[in-house]
Amino acid sequence: MLNIGQLYMVYHPVKRALLAELCLRTAAAFNAGAMLRSRLTPILSAVKRRCLSTAPPASAHAHQRVDRWLSDFSASLSAGSAQESFVPEHSFWRDMVAFTWSIRTFEGAAHIGQALAATSPAAQPHGWCVDGTPTEDATDGSLECWLRFRTATGRGKALLKLDKEGKASSLFTSLSDLDARPFATGGRRSLGHPCESIDEIATPRPGRRYWHERRATALPAALGGEAGEPYVLVVGGGQGGLSLGARLQLLGVPYVVIEADARVGDSWRKRYPGLMLHDPVWYDHLPYMPFPASWPVFTPRDKLADWLQHYATAMDLNVATSTRVTRAVPPADGGGGDGRWEVELQPPGSTSSGGSVTLRPAHVVLATGMSGVPRVPAPPAGEGEGATQDPFAGEVMHSSAYPGAGGGRFAGRRAVVVGSNTSAHDICQDLWEQGAHSVTM
Repeated sequence: MLNIGQLYMVYHPVKRALLAELCLRTAAAFNAGAMLRSRLTPILSAVKRRCLSTAPPASAHAHQRVDRWLSDFSASLSAGSAQESFVPEHSFWRDMVAFTWSIRTFEGAAHIGQALAATSPAAQPHGWCVDGTPTEDATDGSLECWLRFRTATGRGKALLKLDKEGKASSLFTSLSDLDARPFATGGRRSLGHPCESIDEIATPRPGRRYWHERRATALPAALGGEAGEPYVLVVGGGQGGLSLGARLQLLGVPYVVIEADARVGDSWRKRYPGLMLHDPVWYDHLPYMPFPASWPVFTPRDKLADWLQHYATAMDLNVATSTRVTRAVPPADGGGGDGRWEVELQPPGSTSSGGSVTLRPAHVVLATGMSGVPRVPAPPAGEGEGATQDPFAGEVMHSSAYPGAGGGRFAGRRAVVVGSNTSAHDICQDLWEQGAHSVTM
């Protein structure tokens, strides 16, 4: 899975700093009790104003800086000395597929130069040009802009940040399209009609299936549909799994997304009720279907869950719900000798003792997230060696099981929240707002 925190380091350093400041000030506001709302409201307003603000027009000098860097960078790539275009020590290059066919991050000019020298001969990057308007920061002389480029296999996009000396402090590159297999969007989109030519339309077709009937057969035969073995099996129907499913769908690659819950989005609906995304809406769009322009800056739990369900339906994604993966054997461990995995599933109505089915995909992608499994430390024992206190008689729960403090459930009670990350802040705020006697983080 993509490490979003590392991507922000390269991708949006200014907004990342704003969010960090917001988190720190929120924590400080908890200590002020009744002053929480008065102190937090102007912070939120400031963040929203700064995130929505429009950058001043770029000067001709800004374009000249970018053009000069691109010229030097292209020449240094050909000469195998790309490190000369980067800040010597504090620089980053993050690539998503364009050069490395993977997701890789390189730090420091020397490391970046070595990586570019190793990958450029095969990638053959060329045609670098500015995409949009460069943005200059008058406070430190830095510059940020989007770029377009091409490789031997397709079109790419990049985000460049230059320091005041004209060296790259960060470069983010990604492959956006494959020449040999373009996405079925725009002029390549599906006709929607079952007939793809005039001759077909003019030919009687008894028994022709309607759209909803074709959709009902889209899953593999082992899961109740009529499709063959998937080329890719994606485990997890959250935002990552659905995004990948949408990409595969529009590439024409046979796939299936396996989701354990009964509905797409339930992994969000089951979290604590006060949960909201801590990333602003600009970071959270899914492929091909951006959020509406009226979407709130920070998305509530159930709103996101409903959007994911709507996304899966609108994008015609092949998602098998109420289905669990119980066993997955890779080809190297005896998956069958044909280079494919052997994946055992429990579809709806099956049990551990019967009813399981097997699929044989060429690739398996785990899109189960990075924090879905509760980690609950054992409390100290009440007696014996190492005991520090009497057995605790109150309620103990993990944040994943927190039901919310609505209805006065925890009113007048003392609460201790172990941890200080985003969930801890959310739960502390909820407890305090709903009348807990005291809240200690």
